[in-house]
Amino acid sequence: MDYPKKLIDEVKERSKGMQLEGINSGSGPQHPLLMIVGEAPGRNEIVNNIPFSGDAGKELDKSLKQIGLTRDQVYITSAVRSRPFAIKKVFSKRENKEVIKYPNRKPTKK
Repeated sequence: MDYPKKLIDEVKERSKGMQLEGINSGSGPQHPLLMIVGEAPGRNEIVNNIPFSGDAGKELDKSLKQIGLTRDQVYITSAVRSRPFAIKKVFSKRENKEVIKYPNRKPTKK
């Protein structure tokens, strides 16, 4: 699904200052046999614009196969369109220094 540019611009304007990344619109047929709604996209989903494409996607594919469905028959989306992230300082043993990471975080009401 493609959103109108005007809507995307409005979302970007309203979400300024929030810790959000990208916009994932979901994917699947217009008349699916099943619709799956996740909480929010993760890092993988924002990078490749495919819902449930990380480890959760592998589990989803297994579950769909068990009930005789494929992704082509299912519409997959998220309640929250952008990836909510946290900012964490952690010590990297590999780099031997403190680094900043941006892991997924649970969405807030805002």
